[in-house]
Amino acid sequence: MSGVDVYSAMQIGNPFKSYRKTILGKVFVTVWDNFKNEPKEVRLYGKPETAIIDVWSEKEDAFFKNMNRRLIEAGLIMPVNRANLPPQPEVKPYSDDDLDEILRTKFFKLSSILNSINDVITLTRLLKIAEDKEASEKIMKNIEARLSEVQTAEFHLPKAEVSEEK
Repeated sequence: MSGVDVYSAMQIGNPFKSYRKTILGKVFVTVWDNFKNEPKEVRLYGKPETAIIDVWSEKEDAFFKNMNRRLIEAGLIMPVNRANLPPQPEVKPYSDDDLDEILRTKFFKLSSILNSINDVITLTRLLKIAEDKEASEKIMKNIEARLSEVQTAEFHLPKAEVSEEK
């Protein structure tokens, strides 16, 4: 695959192959940087389902497999088919004015809106605006509780089902 074909695949979003981490912790992998033409270390973190690295050519794939052989053999990195991955939920964008308006609503409506926000960044922004506006302690604790709940859910892995044979 020529350099032009690699850049074309990058623009279209059609990688040659994709890999993901299999553990909850951070994993450092070495990839080939096509723009600088040199190796680069990348840190994969977060949920294993979303910590994905793409390679864009057969040459880059061979480099990746060679440089990360121990991680692949240990099962920390595995190939993944992007077509089989669940779609990522869309995040509703909130402007600072929207968040300021949310803070001015009555407490029960605020609680209802908070329960519908599942984005850590939005909740963190809302908390920062509430601090700047010197919102009541009750509102601050409510936002902090929702933020904690969303962060915990983000890293929650479902328990393995154990079937009892009789």
